[in-house]
Amino acid sequence: MKQYLAIDIGGTAVKLGIVDEEGRVLSKTEQSVCFDNYETPILTTVLSAAEQFLKEQAVEPQGLAGIGVSAASLLIAVMAPVLGAIGDFRGMKKRIGSPIKAELEAKFGLPTTVANDANCMTLGEVWVGGAKGYTDVIGVTLGTGVGGGILTGGRLLEGARGLGGELG
Repeated sequence: MKQYLAIDIGGTAVKLGIVDEEGRVLSKTEQSVCFDNYETPILTTVLSAAEQFLKEQAVEPQGLAGIGVSAASLLIAVMAPVLGAIGDFRGMKKRIGSPIKAELEAKFGLPTTVANDANCMTLGEVWVGGAKGYTDVIGVTLGTGVGGGILTGGRLLEGARGLGGELG
């Protein structure tokens, strides 16, 4: 069964997990990204935390099928230009560093996907959570910021890009 490294980058912590292809979380941990008032670039913390987590779990990167990253649009816009961004997470925009997709692929040699955290949450709920079986869903995330994901007719609504691909 395929396994993946899942990474969620939030405003105060990075959460990591090993997830199988059926959506089961096999192990998880989290680490602060604001431990030194964001002086350490978030990407540096993410890369270090991922490496440490895999070692602690005795998981070799080559045994994984890939890496999935969820992050707020602000972080994505700076680390992996995909979406527009609003606001400034207490100066983090200046301290993030290089593109996370390229850095993770270079470090671990695995295909990496980076997506908006609220969209990931919404899709996860439709896949294996409380919204399983529904084709029209609104998901709201409340954390350091507020986000939302919308699924309509089984397709993800992706801001200015409109409707994304169909599920399944």
